[in-house]
Amino acid sequence: MSAPTPQPVAAAKPSPGIAAFVLAFVAVGVASLMLYRLGLWLHYRPEDSPGGTEVARAFWMGLRFDLKWLGTLGFLALLVGLGTPARARGRALLGYAATMFVLLNFLAIVNHFYFGFFGSTIDPMIFGAIEDDTRIVIDTIARDARLIPVLVAWLGISALQAWLALALARRLPPLPRGGTVAAAALTALLCAGLARGSLGTFALGSKHLSVSSDGFINQLVPNALQATYHTVKNRVESGISADPHAGLRALGFKKPQQAAAALGLPPAASEDALIAQLYARTPASAALAQRPPHVVFAMMEGMGRHLLEHDDPQRNNLLGRLRRHFKEDYVFRNFVSGQNGTHRTFESLLMNSPVTPLTQGRYGYHTFSGAAALPFQQAGYRTVFLTSGPSAWRNIADILKHQGFDEVHDQAHLRARYPDAPFNIRGAPDAIAFDYARELLEQTEAGGKPLFIFIFTTNNHPPHLVPEGHTPLPLTLDAYADRPPANSVKAMRILQTYQYASDALGGFLDGLKASPLADHTVLVATGDHSTRDFFVYAGHNDLPLAFGVPAYFYVPPAMRAGLRYDPQRFASHRDVFPTLYHRALSAGCYLAVGNDLFAREPAAAFAPAPDAGMAIYDHVLTPDGAIARLGSETPLYLRWVDAAKTHLEPIDGAPPAVLKARAERERAYVALLDWSTRLQALEHRPAAPPCPSVMPADAGIQSSGFPLSRE
Repeated sequence: MSAPTPQPVAAAKPSPGIAAFVLAFVAVGVASLMLYRLGLWLHYRPEDSPGGTEVARAFWMGLRFDLKWLGTLGFLALLVGLGTPARARGRALLGYAATMFVLLNFLAIVNHFYFGFFGSTIDPMIFGAIEDDTRIVIDTIARDARLIPVLVAWLGISALQAWLALALARRLPPLPRGGTVAAAALTALLCAGLARGSLGTFALGSKHLSVSSDGFINQLVPNALQATYHTVKNRVESGISADPHAGLRALGFKKPQQAAAALGLPPAASEDALIAQLYARTPASAALAQRPPHVVFAMMEGMGRHLLEHDDPQRNNLLGRLRRHFKEDYVFRNFVSGQNGTHRTFESLLMNSPVTPLTQGRYGYHTFSGAAALPFQQAGYRTVFLTSGPSAWRNIADILKHQGFDEVHDQAHLRARYPDAPFNIRGAPDAIAFDYARELLEQTEAGGKPLFIFIFTTNNHPPHLVPEGHTPLPLTLDAYADRPPANSVKAMRILQTYQYASDALGGFLDGLKASPLADHTVLVATGDHSTRDFFVYAGHNDLPLAFGVPAYFYVPPAMRAGLRYDPQRFASHRDVFPTLYHRALSAGCYLAVGNDLFAREPAAAFAPAPDAGMAIYDHVLTPDGAIARLGSETPLYLRWVDAAKTHLEPIDGAPPAVLKARAERERAYVALLDWSTRLQALEHRPAAPPCPSVMPADAGIQSSGFPLSRE
């Protein structure tokens, strides 16, 4: 009897190589994220939403973010494959892919329905929905008839994606003998490149999320993972203590009433009554009520004071066309920035907040009563924030609309208006931003409304690129021979962009003063912080230079009567908006964090004593000396060592009584400001506390004092 013929055994499908599986995983993941983006666009696009080029740009930038995240996840998959024994590698990779697809799909589905409810991709509001409205969220989900189908689709799609990745990996050609190590190395490099997202100087990041002047188009760019990452990051960075008294205690006060007493405020019957004492009104003015002026605030990137100490029109011309205006108008040089970083300065200036970062998380969606743009908005102004860079940076496009700004315009608006302008990695040239601002002024003027516009320029920022078409003026590093910069190549680039930015502002002022807008437009220009990477500063001895920025004011000649001007006055960012309010608003209510720079007396009981500048809420500069480490148990008291008041040295022994008294008042001032900010953030206090009664018309205006500077 013959032996039975053996039946052939089906060969097992070969396990794909690590590199092949990683590439397949990335490809399937990217395709899936693009499909989710397409679904978001098809489902929610408004009828008037632009199409064509702008949609294509959003999908292209979205693809880059998809590749960035899948490159990161692919690199992790590579590590999983290399760290798993060969016999279990296939299951490990498949399990990793399935887990990642479950996560990606979950976030994408949440993102899709979140957009339908909140009108945006996942953002910090989600924490409020979860923490403050948990019961409502659970009840809504439980009652949603689509829950089961969505759950089935979520898990089914995830399984399908994992299977597709495995099938695609098996179809890729096998590697030659000995090629596994080389393939893994190349795959690692590829994933690292994708994760960086850019071949340029700067990696792909949140500043690239803004591609259009249309808000919906910009929402298409981030995938759900990017939106979640950005939201969680902002949440972590903006976390503040749940105790509104935390800042008070850190500054040595047990209760806000104790800090109020140190400031000389009268006793208050309640916390709300105490908060009301922090606010003031500008005098009632029939002229301002009848015709309020336009107000322009130009925040110049990196416009520090120190470089200007060596400005020379013949050898080292840093001002260009701005020079004429510095001579004609008002310039304060003993002036310091409120913070030492752009976003922190925004919060200090536009939110009057010593608590920072504050607005990068859910707190940014609460309107704070101290928001600097609110008095203008409440007075009927059109309020616009304009940046020559991307408004997606730090989520300012969304946040500022909760803080008194009607509109946020950025490089996408400028690109649409000036498509042939020489844009660079920082955005639009400063001159283009000023041209756009001029058009907004004329447009709003024609509509019969006053305009408050806050302009933030970006050219004088690394990598310090001068736009094409700028005619350079003389510059030399020899002007800084007494204190040579650390890097001469970088220093020259800084001088070039400083000059360009100043000249662009000067050109804007040339046009403004030659136009019908000149007699009813008030303008201020200052730096967001001192110039970086040029000098090395010697600790507290160089406080005036390390934090110094110039503050330039243009006030129409017809509005100058009665102004007191002391070019040597010490001041800081906290004084800018109070000065603008007193030039523009009749009986305007505002948080009295500073003083009118053209008046002798304090603007309100809460306002600090005049002639003092505060930096980072921890250093105070006055004509009598300076106080550093204000919030510590042992403040450092310093005296001036030169007549120009640019350098300091510690005081040996007991400090002068005037400085000790100043330190106590300023510490109480910061404590109350910190407390009121935290109270609003944590307890959602109303955004419009009561203000003092209206002052008599034109009360409080001082008689003429200091003459104009004629440098």
